[in-house]
Amino acid sequence: CKDLEKLTQRLSGDARAVLFLHELEGYSHKDIAALFGKSESFSKQTLYRAFKQLRAMNAVKELNNAS
Repeated sequence: CKDLEKLTQRLSGDARAVLFLHELEGYSHKDIAALFGKSESFSKQTLYRAFKQLRAMNAVKELNNAS
């Protein structure tokens, strides 16, 4: 849990907000878009990129731990 917290802190503010709103709070992409004054595709792309960054950061962490 602490590792996830550390990783999410490295995301941009928008990416972290979209991730938490969608995955933890259950907001739809439409709702998130309205909150940010952006399109639904903004929310979807931001979430996709946040997950992609988290996977990459986790892979690097695992490589470092394996050494």
